[in-house]
Amino acid sequence: MSDVEDFALSLHVAPHRAWSTVYTIVADVDRVTWFSQSAEHRGSSLDLEFLDETKPHRRRTLPRQAVAEIRNYLRALSLPSLPRGDVGLGGKTATIAAREKLVQVRWTWWGRLPDEWTALDAIANLLMDPTDATLQPFVG
Repeated sequence: MSDVEDFALSLHVAPHRAWSTVYTIVADVDRVTWFSQSAEHRGSSLDLEFLDETKPHRRRTLPRQAVAEIRNYLRALSLPSLPRGDVGLGGKTATIAAREKLVQVRWTWWGRLPDEWTALDAIANLLMDPTDATLQPFVG
């Protein structure tokens, strides 16, 4: 059994109530796949790991080592569960969700990433473009 199977990591960005973009890395027994897709969702919640093959999307295979590095980065984080939030007009809602087997965690914010969660910025950048981003150990 591989040590990176049954793992998923998603970034869901919703700058408008009617549409959003999801960037996802999914690892299973056979492969590690990254994909992104924008979709109109008209008021219904959007599954963070969605991929509708009939609609335009981007997809690529990633090395298994990338998932191990992401998982190790997430395990090393120590984030407060309820940081100080922003209030205002305009902005977007963003969610990062990670799942390994039956354990899940989700961070959601509106506007800008809370200062106490800045370590998640590296994960968001990696999800938006896994070829240009690298994860360095976070020092808070």
